[in-house]
Parts: sequence; C-alpha cells; structure tokens
Amino acid sequence: MATKLVLLLLEMVEKRPFLLPGYQKLPLESTSGILNRSVFWWLNTLITHGARSILSLNDLEGLDYEMSTKTLFRRLHEKWLSG
Repeated sequence: MATKLVLLLLEMVEKRPFLLPGYQKLPLESTSGILNRSVFWWLNTLITHGARSILSLNDLEGLDYEMSTKTLFRRLHEKWLSG
C-alpha cells in the first residue's frame, strides 16, 4: 500500500524539469500525470487567465503533433483515397 501511495505521489509531480530539452515543450496534457489528466487540472491556469482577461492565441498551449491539422488532414486524405 505504501509503495502504491509513493507511486501515486510521484505520478503527480511535474515532469517537465526532468525531460530532455527536445521534449520540454510538449503540450501540458502530454506531460501531466494521471491524476491531473483525470480531473483536467492542467486547464486551471488557462481557465483562471481566461476569467481575468480575454484569451488570445498566445495564451494557448501548442498542440501535440498528432493533433495538428496538417497531420490529421494527411491521415484523412490517405484513408479517403484508400477506402
């Protein structure tokens, strides 16, 4: 039980400082732990900032490569032509 509790606490720790430089700019939902993802805790800063002022594109985090429109369009185009 103690081991599971320690693992849960380690999962909650922010991981960006421990990542290699190429991976430190990944979107927050990619680097958030399981608890943060389950309650969307990584969105709290965006929500509070949006409550105080009008959001702009610079306030939003970057998208994961798999969710970019270029990638999704390419996948859709491949499926459309093959199917």
